[in-house]
Amino acid sequence: ASSWPSTPAPPSEAPSAPVLLLVADRSAGNPFVAGELLAARRELSGASLAQPLDQLVVARASLRNPECRRVLRMLAVSDGPLRHDQLAAVAARYDVEVGRKAPRSAVAGRPDRAGSGGELRDGIEEAIVHGFVERLAADHARDGRAPGSTGAPARPTGGRSRPVRIRHELLAGALAADLLPGSRRRMHAAVAAALPSHPAEAGRHWHQAHEPPRELEAEIAAAAEAEALGAAADALEHLERAIALGGAPAVGEVPPAREVDLLVRAAD
Repeated sequence: ASSWPSTPAPPSEAPSAPVLLLVADRSAGNPFVAGELLAARRELSGASLAQPLDQLVVARASLRNPECRRVLRMLAVSDGPLRHDQLAAVAARYDVEVGRKAPRSAVAGRPDRAGSGGELRDGIEEAIVHGFVERLAADHARDGRAPGSTGAPARPTGGRSRPVRIRHELLAGALAADLLPGSRRRMHAAVAAALPSHPAEAGRHWHQAHEPPRELEAEIAAAAEAEALGAAADALEHLERAIALGGAPAVGEVPPAREVDLLVRAAD
């Protein structure tokens, strides 16, 4: 837990020369780390720049509004860009998983409220303004389709329809690690369920959610997708995972015909 109160610091003047020297020393010239240290000094009352960077990140995030924190957790666990509609799908699935609106932070401990579509957009904008999230070009979306859609990719209608992601892997790692284990597992399940048109990514999230039967189905679908694209190495990787999962007790008995089919396809 943080050793300082997660309250906003009062407005302050430009950092002094000693602070800049400390930031330069701690960041070793890394502009991302330097920016996070200066943001922590600016936003956190009583924060020590000697604290681990992940603690500073989590403390800054705890100051954000509930819907912003909700967006940060979803994006941190998703490990990739998501559009507004995809974030909404993840949020809705998480609601189904736990019967409440957002995972509880292991540090912040503040209850989150339900959010409408407008509140979700506000959360995204707040995350961007405070340097946690960046908005990408439309072609960075996972597929340009709404979750579960099999039709043509959706046409972007403006800047807010563009996908967003956590702007640095160190931010994502700190925010994901802050989730309690059960919340993190359920969030992985929510992300997997919201990405049915991406079986390879869904399989990875089902694995993190400890859902072997669903992981098996995703790996089989990912293998078929890779075979259709002529990506033999990728197809073999997914088939091998599916075969290994087929022998797991949690999956149950796989029909012999299906098991033979997987073995034959892997041998080819």
